[in-house]
Amino acid sequence: MNDADSLSAATTSKTNRESSDVGAIAEWMRSIESREAKSLSRGGVFCIELRDRSEAGGSLNNERLRAIWSKVHQHFGGAVGLGFLGSERAFAVTLDESQWASLAACVVQAAVAAGIPAHDIGVGVGFARQEMRGQPTADVLRLATTAASYASDTGIGFSRRSLADEQRQHRKAAIQTGLEKALEGEEGLRLIFQPKVDAVSGKITGAEALLRFECDEIGPVSTMELLDVAEACGELERLDRWALGLAVESLASFQEDGVDAIPVSVNVRAETAFHPGFTEFLAGTLATFGVKPSLLEIEIREDQAMQQLGKAEEVTRRLSDLGVATALDGFGRNRTTLADLRRLRVSTLKLDRGIVREMMSNPQVAQLAHGMMHLSRVLQMQTVAVGIETEEQRSYMRDAGCSSLQGFLFFSPMEGPDLLAQVRSGSAVAA
Repeated sequence: MNDADSLSAATTSKTNRESSDVGAIAEWMRSIESREAKSLSRGGVFCIELRDRSEAGGSLNNERLRAIWSKVHQHFGGAVGLGFLGSERAFAVTLDESQWASLAACVVQAAVAAGIPAHDIGVGVGFARQEMRGQPTADVLRLATTAASYASDTGIGFSRRSLADEQRQHRKAAIQTGLEKALEGEEGLRLIFQPKVDAVSGKITGAEALLRFECDEIGPVSTMELLDVAEACGELERLDRWALGLAVESLASFQEDGVDAIPVSVNVRAETAFHPGFTEFLAGTLATFGVKPSLLEIEIREDQAMQQLGKAEEVTRRLSDLGVATALDGFGRNRTTLADLRRLRVSTLKLDRGIVREMMSNPQVAQLAHGMMHLSRVLQMQTVAVGIETEEQRSYMRDAGCSSLQGFLFFSPMEGPDLLAQVRSGSAVAA
């Protein structure tokens, strides 16, 4: 009895007992490794999964499946060791991940020979390897099986899975679940504020609202990771609107506490700002909380605005008509022309962090920074330099004519009440 026959006999009588199936597969894999000196830590396991993609179904009947696997075993069985679990899935122990294409081609050829049109069969080839000493064989099998199921969705495809992949997927799923709950009103999301200071006087001139998220299952999540997950699950616009709503509500609470001159900026993705109804949503939110439009500033990334300049022109015009200011965030990343800027109703250029970081050591970047200051004065725009962490950076940007500065040299991000306390104190950061 060959490897395929012995494994099939060990598993087909236990089709409803998955744990026994996995045990039989694992025992078979160990015998292959022992006999042929193949190690899962050096090579790995393929899982080949067949899927019936015919409109009527029924293409993969038992007779055809036996014929397919028989031909595959004839071609590959001796080379890689081949065994079967159930009727539509096979496993192969191999040293070489690159063999997946040959395996898939062999399966398709065998299917065609058995009378199945190539477009009626899906072939998913998944691969996994033992990543650490002592890792259970069942883990490797599970990863390979998951990869094969994913790959078969595409028709004929290949996918690999690792424990790191599983951990990333688990983390992403946890963040998505936590985000959806937070957007429905549960805890987890909040805003904090980082003050901006006048470059000359050092007094607070406004603040940027920053998202923070803590997931119940995995703890604090970076803003970048949160936005990536929100975009992937289609919640980006909803998250942006949540942040805007809370920022406006915070402005209302500042006014109630007797402080009504703290303009707050909120970074909004272009997809949100350019979506129909955005300015109407903003107008309604401001009216609901009784907040002056002039206290809110919308930040849109320069590169996103330039990619859809026509939409950016329309949105900045409508925001300006509403009384809400617009800033171009990350300015300096793109080769934005004077003509482009003239088309936009933008009041502030927020310099890219890279410019602030490199201007002290790179003469070309320093020249670029001076050029931006000159451009802003010509267009009567304000400028904000972010990421200021040293006195040298502060002095340089102040002397270059930058309007406002933001960074850890002055203030770390803080809660709303702490921002109010700083503004009430009237103190300035020492020049």
